[in-house]
Amino acid sequence: MHKAWEQFKPVTLPPADFKPVKVTSEDIEAKYEDELETLAGQRLTHLSAEYREKLVKKPGDLDALTQLGILYGRVRALCRGAGTIRKYVSERHG
Repeated sequence: MHKAWEQFKPVTLPPADFKPVKVTSEDIEAKYEDELETLAGQRLTHLSAEYREKLVKKPGDLDALTQLGILYGRVRALCRGAGTIRKYVSERHG
C-alpha cells in the first residue's frame, strides 16, 4: 500500500475558516411546523380514494365506511402523535 501512495498521493483539502452553523430543534420545527399533519392528510387522501369512490356509487356501503373509519382513526393518531414526537426530539436533542 505504501508503494501505491508514492504513485498516487492522498488527496487533501486546504484548511478552511468555515464553521458550521448550529441548528436548534426550534429552527427545524419553525421551518417544518405542520409537516407531519400535512403528510398525514395527503396519505389519507390517497388511501381513502378507493373507499370514497365506492361510497359515491353506493352511499351505504358498510365495508367502505368501516375502512374509512379505520383510516381516519389512524390519521388522527398520527396527528396527535406529532406533538409527542416533537416533544421527544426537543427533550432528546434540545
